[in-house]
Amino acid sequence: MKPFFFPFLLAFCVSARAQGHHATQFTNYYDSLRVFDLGRLWRADSIYLQDDRTNSAFPEPIGFIGANYQRFDIHFLQVVKSRKDPYVYIVTGKTRVSGNICAFSGTVSVVSARLDRHWERHYREGLLTAAVVLYEDSTKKGSGVITGRMQTNFCVDKKRRLFYDALDMEADGYYNNQCIGVWRRYRTHITKKCNWGDFRIPESTALDEGAGVFHVADEYLKNGWEGYDNDTTAWWQ
Repeated sequence: MKPFFFPFLLAFCVSARAQGHHATQFTNYYDSLRVFDLGRLWRADSIYLQDDRTNSAFPEPIGFIGANYQRFDIHFLQVVKSRKDPYVYIVTGKTRVSGNICAFSGTVSVVSARLDRHWERHYREGLLTAAVVLYEDSTKKGSGVITGRMQTNFCVDKKRRLFYDALDMEADGYYNNQCIGVWRRYRTHITKKCNWGDFRIPESTALDEGAGVFHVADEYLKNGWEGYDNDTTAWWQ
């Protein structure tokens, strides 16, 4: 797998694992997704590792907010499929910036999806795009609304079971659930870039100097990233 250091615009158009092969041989999979519960792509106790046939802990997203790459943490507590619209998921969770923890509620709405026509180790790999709208608790200091677009890699096996795409998770530069967003403060309407993802963050080449895995550049350690590698606290509880 190629390292993360290439324009995210390319990654936003083509899934990383599709770049090397069959990049244009996809089929529209949007209609098929209505029968699945996609919530486990964004929140679950564990994920299934297709190569090892074992389970692993579900990854916690990493993110930044603002031009100075301030650390931004987000945790989805619950993701529930809407009874009214099969492409909409009702979400709740918490965000954290500089020790300020704020609850949120909102939606993740699938707007498009495609599936590779070819098989990769008994799986066909897919890519979906979702619109994200998250409303932080307006009674909390420094709260606002986050809007964005998220891309999620998934895979489907021959029994038409859908999984979080963990193929090649051990490869350098692996990532998933890449969200490019904007945070807008309720009171002042000030806006800041707010991006996050699993294992890597989109549009973070200045912050992330790691070749194989996410690694914070020394210049930005002071912006909430000190001790990040050893941070295992469940801050959302």
